Amino acid sequence: MTKKLKLIFADNSDLIISLNNSVTANKLANMSKHLQRLPLRFCNYDNPFSHTFEIINKQLLENANLLNITVDQNRLNDQLYLNGLHEIYENGYNGDKIWLEFHESIHMRETINSGKMPTTCSIDYREASGALAKKYSIEELQTCQLTFAAGDCFVSFAELGKTPYNYWQDGEPDNINRMVQLAKPMETMIFRFRIALTDIDRSISQQEQIEFDNWFKPYKNDWCKHWSLPDWTITQMNGGIKIGEINNVDMLIDNLKNHNNPIKVILIND
Repeated sequence: MTKKLKLIFADNSDLIISLNNSVTANKLANMSKHLQRLPLRFCNYDNPFSHTFEIINKQLLENANLLNITVDQNRLNDQLYLNGLHEIYENGYNGDKIWLEFHESIHMRETINSGKMPTTCSIDYREASGALAKKYSIEELQTCQLTFAAGDCFVSFAELGKTPYNYWQDGEPDNINRMVQLAKPMETMIFRFRIALTDIDRSISQQEQIEFDNWFKPYKNDWCKHWSLPDWTITQMNGGIKIGEINNVDMLIDNLKNHNNPIKVILIND
């Protein structure tokens, strides 16, 4: 029996996501049984068409004020300054959703600073899904891929930290103790998946691969040992595990552009 998800929008229109028969997709379907009575926690972070300087800065400053954090708006283009804001979040996070929104705002600012438009939307229950979290098996992680077609749905890195590749990109300290604290593998699965809005290729160039490998080599064995991993590749850092596909990606894009956002997910069987 094919399992499907019905994605319902604010105007009561809907789209269907056909799940594949992978272990990972079945885990997600089982989580959906428990979560489908709840509304999605869909926000600016999940909609790439909300990634504008005006929206991001407003959200960042509002949440910082609620947390009594002073933000220097003149330094928001500085990645080292943003790294410092990440550290404030890391030290202060207490489960409050305001902290999560503050952290997401930092990531949104990093995305827009990079000049890269997000190519996915995210479907997420946030803290409500925490009790249903499952560990990925090594076998699941070996199915990670770097390329996806428009309409593909996949799970990817969702830890409270960075991948080793992002850690290196962001100029974090060359220190194994800090690295095992902040740089994490794709370890925990929660109900959060992404939908590709266009064809995606998360590969890196050969030159960048060489530069990253040269940086990672002195730390890799200790980092993998800390996380009880036999190995960890750029495919597992940057990629994801496909769990299905949506039936009409153009309609999804139109809805997102018009801020007709997803509000609910229902599990259905065919």
